[in-house]
Order: sequence, then C-alpha cells, then structure tokens
Amino acid sequence: MPELPELDAAVDQLRERLVGRRLLVVHVAAFSVLKTADPPHSSLVGRQLTGVFRRGKFLLLEAEERYAVIHLALAGWLKLGEGGVGDRPPVRPGPLAVRLDFDDGPHGPNDHGGDRQCVVG
Repeated sequence: MPELPELDAAVDQLRERLVGRRLLVVHVAAFSVLKTADPPHSSLVGRQLTGVFRRGKFLLLEAEERYAVIHLALAGWLKLGEGGVGDRPPVRPGPLAVRLDFDDGPHGPNDHGGDRQCVVG
C-alpha cells in the first residue's frame, strides 16, 4: 500500500497536470472497481476537474462538486499519459482498473507532453 508521502506526491502531480481539464470518458476495465453510488460514475463525464485531494489513503478527484474516490489498495498505481479517447481498454482481469480521459485543458496541451489520461491499476 502506498505510504502517505507517496500519496501526497501523487496528489501534487495530479493537481498540477489535470485540474482545469474536462473529463471526457470514464472507461471501466475491471468490474470489481465499481461501487454502488448515487450519482453514478458516468455523471462525472463532461465536468471540469476542479480539485485533487487526499483523505487518509483515499485520493479524491473533484469535478464540479462531484467526486471520484480512488484507493490504491496493496499494489495500486497511477499513470498519466497521452492516449486517444477512442482507444477503449480491454475488459479483462489484469492490472488496468479504470482509465479517465480528459480534454487538452483550457490552454491546450501542457508542458508535460499533453497528458490526457489518468490510468488506475
């Protein structure tokens, strides 16, 4: 399980690279990551990411007063990178759990190579 300093570093990087971007698609690759929630995860689509926070060992992605809650469990990981919205991840067991696709943000591609995805495994 990631330690708190690692989670703080992840929050800083996610905040720097993704806040201000609009969430385009939520791809769920592992059914086990879904939890019953109202409103559903699909209600995040089309909203702008307005904040990234840590509460204990949970990462919270705020999108206009809606939240995606992420817990990395024992061997979880995050990856930021470039990708196409149409590139749907396979639905199968494996390291990929959820992929969040974002637009290029209010100022176009950023200094980090145009990161448009946050992948959680």
